[in-house]
Amino acid sequence: MQFTGQQVFAWIILLLGTGILVSSFTSDFWSTHTRFNQHDALQMHRGILKQCVSTRTYGNCFMRLSSILHRLRWIFDNYDAYPSRMLAYRHSPTQTFEVVIAGLLISSITMACAVVVTGPFCCQKCRMSTTFIVLLTGVCVGTACFVYWQANLEGQTFTLQHIPIHDLFAYEFVS
Repeated sequence: MQFTGQQVFAWIILLLGTGILVSSFTSDFWSTHTRFNQHDALQMHRGILKQCVSTRTYGNCFMRLSSILHRLRWIFDNYDAYPSRMLAYRHSPTQTFEVVIAGLLISSITMACAVVVTGPFCCQKCRMSTTFIVLLTGVCVGTACFVYWQANLEGQTFTLQHIPIHDLFAYEFVS
């Protein structure tokens, strides 16, 4: 089996693109959020799978899709150093756009990996289907990025809710 320079170049570009796609899916830096006029220096950076929150005295990461995966929740939330009641913020539940983006990216990764693995073996026979799958992968990734961008513009990606101070402690102050 002999490959032309164009085929080798296209396969290398596809391999790099698939690696970037996988790393973007696992990255937690799709967006970074900070609050203005805050006393606790709250900063949140999040991705599709993971969201990390840090303040001056606290820091943890939270798996965004763990509210859907109730059976595996103990795996995702077990590494919190402090209980969630110590923060004045709580995580809002997983939103619909997050599930849509995760589904689009998982299907894109599956299609891209299939083309990367099978591409060199059938590059002469199934050129059109390989091209179609790569274009479909691009459409899925582009749609996922657009949905996240739109949700970010609407402020839906900041998923922390402020807990009023009377809900934070189970006891009352007595003078």
